[in-house]
Amino acid sequence: MHAFGRGCVALTLCGLLFVWACSSEEGGSAVTPKGGSGGSELPAGNGGNGVGGAPSPSQGGALPSLGGSGVVVGISGAAGSAGKGASCAGDITKAELVPLDIFVMLDSSGSMLESTALGTTKWQDVSMALGSFFRDPGSAGLSVGLGYFPIPLEIGDRCTSDAECGEGAPCIRRICLNVLLDLEIAYECASDDDCDVGTDLPPLCGTLGECSALQPPDNFCYTELADETCEAGTCAQSGVCSRYVSCDAARYAAPAVPIAALPGNEPTLSASLQLRVPVGSTPTAPALQGALDQARSWAASHPGHSVVTLLATDGFPTECFADTAINNDDLIEEVAAAARAGVTDGIRSFVIGVFSATDIAAGARTNMDTVARAGGTEQSFIVDSSGNVAMEFLSALNQIRGSSLSCEFQVPKADGSGREVDYDKVNVELTADGVATRIPRAQSVAACDAARGGWFYDVSPGTAEPNRIILCEASCAAISSAQNVSVEIELGCQSEIIE
Repeated sequence: MHAFGRGCVALTLCGLLFVWACSSEEGGSAVTPKGGSGGSELPAGNGGNGVGGAPSPSQGGALPSLGGSGVVVGISGAAGSAGKGASCAGDITKAELVPLDIFVMLDSSGSMLESTALGTTKWQDVSMALGSFFRDPGSAGLSVGLGYFPIPLEIGDRCTSDAECGEGAPCIRRICLNVLLDLEIAYECASDDDCDVGTDLPPLCGTLGECSALQPPDNFCYTELADETCEAGTCAQSGVCSRYVSCDAARYAAPAVPIAALPGNEPTLSASLQLRVPVGSTPTAPALQGALDQARSWAASHPGHSVVTLLATDGFPTECFADTAINNDDLIEEVAAAARAGVTDGIRSFVIGVFSATDIAAGARTNMDTVARAGGTEQSFIVDSSGNVAMEFLSALNQIRGSSLSCEFQVPKADGSGREVDYDKVNVELTADGVATRIPRAQSVAACDAARGGWFYDVSPGTAEPNRIILCEASCAAISSAQNVSVEIELGCQSEIIE
């Protein structure tokens, strides 16, 4: 088996961590799997319910040592091996896994301070898992950047004009009190007619104010209900800004920590997590849009890299949607639309959701899966806050790292004689458990065969120069499930095309 032409790489697949000892020199050491611990630094706790359908992590202090046989992903073999056509003997060229770059958009809303079943907060557990992932030797060579949402607006608690609210405008002075009191939702209104939305209370458009007898932030009152809401004080008219977090995707595209290679970027990433204080609501759509914009920009300046985004959140979107009366399905669709646009540009979006059993029963998994599918990653990873959040979150990170690293390869730029590659004469062969199979080429991801699998270029050779060979879902799954897998790239023979 040929060695990978770069430094040592560790990769977690199917819950098992394997370390590849590699040499950057031609003819270096062979690729050999070794069991490893994964470098976890997580505390003891109950195992939880597992992540994304994987078995639950073992109960205990650190991640258990994971040895035994496993999947080997490499480039090996020679022309004329089993499964190749006899009419053409192409050149077997050494290939390298595509460098992986991840931009993490992390939910730092106030709800992340809620307690888990183990007595920690969700923020503590997620931060711990991310820190462990950044320090894990298996992450060495990955490039990682970090952004947060929401971005709070620096505005006051009260307003008298739209100008005082800036990006949080307009300054709301009247709201539907019947909706607020019945449904705990604030609707702006101009008259009682605007508040006739079928609540159990009569329509009432009330004027906001500040109560002289109370102290902020508990001094809200309504002039129409001054006796009930202001005790013995007076209710002086005063408005509130419509929102206190940014909905500007451009602001979320600016990273809190720029994308850079691990382990060098680990101290900056970890320090940023320690300094962040969760607060505010959940503007998921512009946050993901900003993350995708940052990923696009990075990918444009790093051709040949596999660039993905990771959305990690603990709640449903609560801010920055077009219609104040929008329902939850439409909210999720707005987020999914951002993810779908990213896939068009070759940027996949992974999703990790940290939810309570109540949220999961209310449709959290379905909603997060919708976003993941739109982002080209099929399903989300759901972490149950009644289990060991830190270990389950780290398990999801490891699976994302493994699936992204194992199924994309760099397109060779020349054959064994130094000739430029003819992109219509490239073949990929998968050998799994001793059985060699020629993987057919799909013209695009949409043309992948659900049973036979396939592979496709990151861009059509007729429009631009391809940089990546990407395995279709079924072929990628074969790598993840089989033992002793090798992948060969053959140049010079006409590609087998999925019809």
